[in-house]
Amino acid sequence: MAQSESKEAAVDGAEAILKCQAGDTSGLEALYRLHHKAALRTAYGIVRSQDVAEDVAQQVFVELFQSIRRYDSRRPFMPWLYRIVVNVSLDTIRLRRPADASLKKVAELPSPAVSPEEAAEQAELREAVWAALGTLGPKHRAAVVLRYYGGLTEAEMAVALSCRPGTVKSRLHTALERLGTILKPEDNAGEKEIARSALSLRSQLRAHEMEEV
Repeated sequence: MAQSESKEAAVDGAEAILKCQAGDTSGLEALYRLHHKAALRTAYGIVRSQDVAEDVAQQVFVELFQSIRRYDSRRPFMPWLYRIVVNVSLDTIRLRRPADASLKKVAELPSPAVSPEEAAEQAELREAVWAALGTLGPKHRAAVVLRYYGGLTEAEMAVALSCRPGTVKSRLHTALERLGTILKPEDNAGEKEIARSALSLRSQLRAHEMEEV
């Protein structure tokens, strides 16, 4: 069933892209329904403000419609979309420097089938990772968000970040080294903690069908 739904979404997305490229706004509406949540969550991870992330997500789809004729349909769509999300997010940070935000709204949601002790541990971990992410520069933070929260491969990240694969590796290495020092100074376990936090957060967002980050 899930595989069938995934194929249907891919077909719907391809049709929507063709409509957008023809200037049909119904295609944009379809792409918005399919990808708005992913754009919003990614923007939120980078700009660290829900209100600003919502503005970013809206602008992303405006720019998508304006530039989609340049999209090469032979290449994966999502890395191309994430490139717009990252660029708009970074431009927004440069212009607005949004205030930091907490994960209180998400942290209050219990993960499915976990004990109160495990739920408390997960919430503490998310808060620790969120605070540590705030110490990174925007480009390094974007790399971490795309890899661990978006699930992109390094090749896809290179497209989204408009840089070479070697630069992706370097940014991830630098970011994880810093995060590891903050999160687990004794064993430099930053990557493990981030992965656990991302998995917990993604499972909560999907389980509760959140409309907003």
